[in-house]
Amino acid sequence: MTPERRLALAAEMTDEILAIAESGIRARHPDYSDDEVRAALAEMLLAARDDIARRRFRRTPSTR
Repeated sequence: MTPERRLALAAEMTDEILAIAESGIRARHPDYSDDEVRAALAEMLLAARDDIARRRFRRTPSTR
C-alpha cells in the first residue's frame, strides 16, 4: 500500500470513528442540537487526550 493510500485510509477510519461517537452522543442525548453534539464530542476527545497524557507522563516519586 502506498503512503498516500495509507494516509487516506487513516483519514477515512478517523471519520468513521467520529461518526460513531457522534451517533452515541445523539442516542444518549436526543435533545442535543448539532452544536451541542459537537461540543460533547470535543469535550470527550479532549478528556481522553488529557487522560492519555497524564498516564504517559505520570511522574513517579523518584522523578520529582
